[in-house]
Amino acid sequence: MLLAFILCVIKAIVLFMVVTFQPIIWISALLILIKTIGPADFLGAAADGDYELGKPGPQPG
Repeated sequence: MLLAFILCVIKAIVLFMVVTFQPIIWISALLILIKTIGPADFLGAAADGDYELGKPGPQPG
């Protein structure tokens, strides 16, 4: 399922590149996409904002 989503995103980016021929637009779109889905998928618990602010996360106990 995740692989299908990734392939779909790549396909959309490639089609967008072919249609527009403007690298600045698709590079910025890719950076926005990575920034949007990156923390939620790859940082896990740090995506709540505590990591970026330098505060410690939830402590056990």
